[in-house]
Amino acid sequence: MRTRISQPHRSTVGKGKTFGICTSSYLSLLISITLLATLWLQLSLTNEFGFPLTGNIERSLARSIRLPPRTWVAFDEFFKKPPPEDVVQEFFRFDAPAKDDIPEVKPFWTCENTNRRGNLVYLHMYRSAGFSVRAILRAYANLCEVGLAFISNCVDVSYASMEHNEFWMNEGLSSPRKGKECWLSHLENRTGDEYPVDVTNVVTTELLKQNDVGIIGDHLPIGVLDEWKDLDGNVSETRYVTFFRDPLEKFVSNYVFSNKTAHNSIDETADSLYNIASKKLKAKKYLDKTSNHFMSPSQKFWVDDERLEWTYERRANLTMKNLIKYGVVIGLVERFSESLYLLQYLIDGDTDLTQMFQFFASPEKIDRVNEGSITGSKARTSSIAAAIRSNVTRRLVVDEYLKYETKIYDFAVRLHHAQHSRIQKKLMLLSQS
Repeated sequence: MRTRISQPHRSTVGKGKTFGICTSSYLSLLISITLLATLWLQLSLTNEFGFPLTGNIERSLARSIRLPPRTWVAFDEFFKKPPPEDVVQEFFRFDAPAKDDIPEVKPFWTCENTNRRGNLVYLHMYRSAGFSVRAILRAYANLCEVGLAFISNCVDVSYASMEHNEFWMNEGLSSPRKGKECWLSHLENRTGDEYPVDVTNVVTTELLKQNDVGIIGDHLPIGVLDEWKDLDGNVSETRYVTFFRDPLEKFVSNYVFSNKTAHNSIDETADSLYNIASKKLKAKKYLDKTSNHFMSPSQKFWVDDERLEWTYERRANLTMKNLIKYGVVIGLVERFSESLYLLQYLIDGDTDLTQMFQFFASPEKIDRVNEGSITGSKARTSSIAAAIRSNVTRRLVVDEYLKYETKIYDFAVRLHHAQHSRIQKKLMLLSQS
């Protein structure tokens, strides 16, 4: 049976305004009172602020304006305080060190040492002798029984993802690979057994430690092992090695490698590179790839977390600062044999592997293994770079586009020469004593 709904009486309130009051329900009475209160509030607020306010948002806004703010609310209760300006300036400030303040290269390992401590990290920058250096490290690992792993696409790895058995992940607000896993491209333990990366190429700290990995290399950032602990729970000693290459040669080499422009003439390719640099400069952009490898995960996190601006100058300064802070052993593609001299001094202190290092120091022998592809590629790259340098218009534009890469490279060259000359002097004094 349906309940009959009573008809409301009509009552007049104010000038011509009527409201229905349900005689059968207290609920209808409550609704009517609420409507009256809402009308009164709207009229009063309109008179006070000069504009109509309707809805919860507008009423809340009006109340926040009318009522005085709470004087006991701290500034950072809702908004994080920015770091002091002097702290920011000091973080990004770089003062070139005096010659005596440049860290010297000290022997780290020998091939015969079966109780090695610490880790060697190779920071591989694109188009900078990566094939040769990886081959050297693999040969050393096999001959000296060292666990080795190459990890790519990992320059923005976070410390948090390296804990326990988590997958190594790229993090950071400014990372183009945010939320993506690092790739394990090669792993072998001390006995030479290779891990099946074709089955799964994810990498974990536990996996590396289980395989007693001592050499870690490829697309990694400096400071990647800052929180890495040995079996005793102590932070492990880490040495960093990298190879720099002339920025123009690297810029050309990367373009030729990526675009496969073997059919283009030298001048056509030089013009293409000039056009790329011109467009980038018009957009106020500079080439900035080197610095990706030389800012630690903790530094990147701090800058992102504080919402600081990543300027080209700041990135370059932090890169040069970290080359000193971490005592990076600097190799140069243009001085490859001298660079291997540094590397051998670092990891072959008893010089048992001199023959191996001499083999890799010979471009002819390496090129023979690669059927002449390396020599041919270098020759074409050098010809294109020469075409850019010989044309004033091209040179000025490309040099401007590469200026921050060049600034870092010039400083790295200085470090390399200082490291190399110190070792030579030390060995000379030892031979005379």
